[in-house]
Amino acid sequence: MKKIILSLMLLLMLPVNVLGKDSKKDSGGNKPVLIMASEPGGKATDQFDCREKVYVDFTFDAEEGSNHIVEFFWIGPNGKQQTYAEYKVLGNRVWPWIEIYRPSFGDRLLEIDSSDYIGEWKVRVRINGELVSQKNFYVAC
Repeated sequence: MKKIILSLMLLLMLPVNVLGKDSKKDSGGNKPVLIMASEPGGKATDQFDCREKVYVDFTFDAEEGSNHIVEFFWIGPNGKQQTYAEYKVLGNRVWPWIEIYRPSFGDRLLEIDSSDYIGEWKVRVRINGELVSQKNFYVAC
């Protein structure tokens, strides 16, 4: 009985990624992770209101002290790139965000096409020019 308890205690003391439950990595081990939320550090989601900002918590493997260029391409429901952001990163984490356009009353009167902002979006991420991650999310008003 003492051996079983000692084994369980040792198992509980192992690093989380040894147990395969590290939330910052998928089963591939080295792939970057993209988590989206409506506020920094918020609950992960892929559903947003057009009045919310969309935050990305992007974590990737990097050697300590190494520099990287991390690019974010925000693709709207119409398939066109809506915006782009580039970050020079010393480390392994970036928190970019985008504010989705909310139609005004005047836009509605002028019948501005809502397909630019309502529907399924994509965010694509490149590190040093290499596509490393893509995630879809949905925006509604």
